[in-house]
Amino acid sequence: MKVNVDGSFDALNGNGGIGTVMRDWEGKVVLASCKFLKTGSSALKAELLACKEGIAMARTWTNYPV
Repeated sequence: MKVNVDGSFDALNGNGGIGTVMRDWEGKVVLASCKFLKTGSSALKAELLACKEGIAMARTWTNYPV
């Protein structure tokens, strides 16, 4: 399994978002998610939240070690 994550942040309004995609060994999408962030403080925070979400996804939906 492979998990890709990304975070975004708009400094003008403080909103952002995160997205995660889990793929199998053939590159096929197994699971995907996205979330809107109403209050953010930086692009770094959005990226870190995306990483946290990706790890949580992997721990919840796979039996492989993370």
